[in-house]
Amino acid sequence: FGAYGSVTAVRLPKKSDYSGHRGFAFIDFASKSEAAAAFEALQHTHLYGRRLVIEAAEEAASDVGAVQQAAEKRKVAKDRRSEAKRRRRAGVLNNPGEAGSFEEAITL
Repeated sequence: FGAYGSVTAVRLPKKSDYSGHRGFAFIDFASKSEAAAAFEALQHTHLYGRRLVIEAAEEAASDVGAVQQAAEKRKVAKDRRSEAKRRRRAGVLNNPGEAGSFEEAITL
């Protein structure tokens, strides 16, 4: 990959039992044009008898609004998990306000 541009990072994920690599890698280039050149040149290449599957990674949103929205989404999901955990501990599975709900169980 270095023949097609300046490689800034290479990550090789390992198997969960640490017996070896999972069979894929993440390669970062210094610029999009270098990454595109490597993609064009290597998309139909074979390595040790196996075809290389090369895919461009999706870019993460870096604007403030998208980051705040993702953080809010994570917070809401965490709050839901916490509420569900409290209900399980109380032995109550109904939604708030319904008969047999968590709020009703605490006030009894």
